[in-house]
Amino acid sequence: MAFAIEHHAGMDRDKARQESRRYLDMVGLGDAAGKYPWQLSGGMQQRVTIARALAARPRVLLMDEPFSSVDALTRLELHALILDLWQEQRFTAVLVTHDVDEAVFWPTASPCFRAGRPTWRRSSRPACRGRATTSPRASCRASSNCAITCWSSCSAGSHDSARRPPAPRAVPGGLTIVVLVLALEATVRAGALNAAIIPPPSVVLQKLAGILGAGTFLAPLGKTLYLLFVSYAIGCALGIGVGLLMGRYPFVDGLLEPIVEFLRPLPKPALLPPLMLFPGLGDTMKMTVISLGVFFPVLINTVQGVRGTDPVLLDVARTFGHRTSATVFKVILPAALPLIWRACA
Repeated sequence: MAFAIEHHAGMDRDKARQESRRYLDMVGLGDAAGKYPWQLSGGMQQRVTIARALAARPRVLLMDEPFSSVDALTRLELHALILDLWQEQRFTAVLVTHDVDEAVFWPTASPCFRAGRPTWRRSSRPACRGRATTSPRASCRASSNCAITCWSSCSAGSHDSARRPPAPRAVPGGLTIVVLVLALEATVRAGALNAAIIPPPSVVLQKLAGILGAGTFLAPLGKTLYLLFVSYAIGCALGIGVGLLMGRYPFVDGLLEPIVEFLRPLPKPALLPPLMLFPGLGDTMKMTVISLGVFFPVLINTVQGVRGTDPVLLDVARTFGHRTSATVFKVILPAALPLIWRACA
């Protein structure tokens, strides 16, 4: 919702969110503002579409069967809502419908198509529309409150009785590891295994406790982890950036794809000799090897994610006048994130 009107209406993000909340309340979806699209029913999704179109304050509003998936009571409320906004904003609304009642209720001019030919009919504003716009919107649902309450209580009771906590596992998974460690300790202590080659777990734990107590390993460990995470971040950033460019712009893809396909199949150990020759045997070589190992998987997944973006999402961004940067960061990048995370993990 906010994405639809943030650029189109020239609002900042907070103002766009407030305006989106207001229009969601108008269509009866204020409580569902924090839900994902897949959590909404078909009728709720259609009401969100209507709210998004109205929030943009269009001069011309084209509606193609906008109330087809909405129940009858909600349809009456939406009729009254759109007519109220039409009286306030005076936009031009074009409605395509197969419902005779809507065709009679709505238009001031209505073409009726017969055999592919329109027949125009003009009508004055019916009195019923005046009564509909003054009726309270929330009253339409009042008659069904008791049924909804009864259904929710009955369904809640049945679900609560049907759901039972899972039974605890008979043997915890950690017990197997404990048994194996104890068996290894007993075997080494009995002399069946050479303690110089396979030390008993108790000796290993004593040495580990001494190392941890001394704290001498913390500085080398911290440096190693620092180089690892910095190299990982560099590889991911380069892979995502180059992948966005290659997936979005065919010219960049044609320019870089031969180089990528030449270097990608090469095993990383094969790159060690030139890396040892030029960067040298230091931290630079280590960071370069790690970054290259991360770069190519992230690059390939980013390109595939960008190319797999739903064209409808791009058309929506273009319809609402978003710039290329906003389209990339608010539509393309979020759509490609599942593949990007899969490569980063």
